Amino acid sequence: NPGNINRLRFERLSSQLPLEKLDFITTIYEDRKGYIWIGSDFSVVVYNPEKKQFKKIILTQGGDQVSLSFCRVIDQIDDNHLILGGTDLVVLKNPWTIIQQENHPRIEVASVCNEPDLVKSFLQTKDGNFWIGTENGLYKSEFRSDGLNLLKRYTAAGEDTFSLSNNDIFTLYEDRNGSLWVGTFGGGLNKQ
Repeated sequence: NPGNINRLRFERLSSQLPLEKLDFITTIYEDRKGYIWIGSDFSVVVYNPEKKQFKKIILTQGGDQVSLSFCRVIDQIDDNHLILGGTDLVVLKNPWTIIQQENHPRIEVASVCNEPDLVKSFLQTKDGNFWIGTENGLYKSEFRSDGLNLLKRYTAAGEDTFSLSNNDIFTLYEDRNGSLWVGTFGGGLNKQ
């Protein structure tokens, strides 16, 4: 109804978020349990809609804090695993109990992959492959137990018209026919 557009109201939540003043929110994702994940340049925050509560997540590995900056991707791989992508590619296993129980959740990561450059997009295709768009190419990967295994990297190859048009991958999409669409920054659109 066109008349409703003038009646839209927004609730400002910034004062409730445990973020730095100059932090930028770059991604928002709702997981299968209904939690809202918020990725930013410096933090990852989870919102519990039942308790109407935001919590900043601290990632650890072997007791040491894991630094994940420029979080651009949050996605759920299966019922038990989430992936966070930014300066690293981080897999979390069953973080929900800790999030519910602790005020300042420290979540032990299942795996950290430092190989891809800045992760900007992520897609799980119908055939079970995982595609990771980075600022320096496209990675095909597979999920094994608690981590991603990078299988192949695709990049722009000069005048080769069958390669990517640009290495800076911004967005990925799989259409109903199983074709992979790749949107780049400065190189236009590619289709596999």
